[in-house]
Amino acid sequence: MLRRKVSYVLAVATGLCVGSTSLVIAQQSDPSSSQRPGQTADAGQPAQGSNMPQSGAQADQTINQQLQQFAQDPNTACDKLFVLKAATGNRFEVELAKQVQQKARAQQVKDVAQRIVQDHQEALQKLQPIAQELGVQLSQGLPTMKVQEIQILASLPSDKLEKEFICMMQADHAKDLTEYQAVSQLSENAQIKQFAQQCLPKLRQHAQLVEQAAVALGIPASNIGQAMPAGARIEGGSYTSTDNDRNR
Repeated sequence: MLRRKVSYVLAVATGLCVGSTSLVIAQQSDPSSSQRPGQTADAGQPAQGSNMPQSGAQADQTINQQLQQFAQDPNTACDKLFVLKAATGNRFEVELAKQVQQKARAQQVKDVAQRIVQDHQEALQKLQPIAQELGVQLSQGLPTMKVQEIQILASLPSDKLEKEFICMMQADHAKDLTEYQAVSQLSENAQIKQFAQQCLPKLRQHAQLVEQAAVALGIPASNIGQAMPAGARIEGGSYTSTDNDRNR
């Protein structure tokens, strides 16, 4: 039981490290990505009428307060942390995908963005009653770093935005599939287990759509979902393949 708890904590905590260095470098290295007066959205401005997330200061405060409260109850901390992270991650992908819907030119990328918005908004709605039951306060905005990340991406020209978005979705869904698989098995909260189990099929569908878009854009395939097959079991920090997985 202790080993299962440790592996669950590690699975949840992994997502706390968010890297946006490549996005910042992309903006700094491309002169056309900096905002200048009179430029169009395609030349380095966020899409007009896109309802960009507002200042993240309030969200930062809400999240920090929640984390301090979680630490006071280790028995429920992992479940609460997962709910908080899942809500933030879903909200981030929705807001970013809305930008991509407006600025992208490749229809396949637009289709991926539309599916992301639809399914992750649905996931957010499902999280609300779970958060309320656990006493977790979900911010209606995004933390400052995520707001700035979207602003950087939205300022890129369309072709760069498309590739950055698809690359980010490759990485995010690889991480999400591993995390949600672990939570669906290791969480001791029935509602959270059910939520993770319900999300996994759509996450796998997203992964397939993202891989198809990546191929169309000339981005190397990442084999999302292959590292954690459906039906794999988490044991002692690693997963065990089922007989069907071994016979593939």
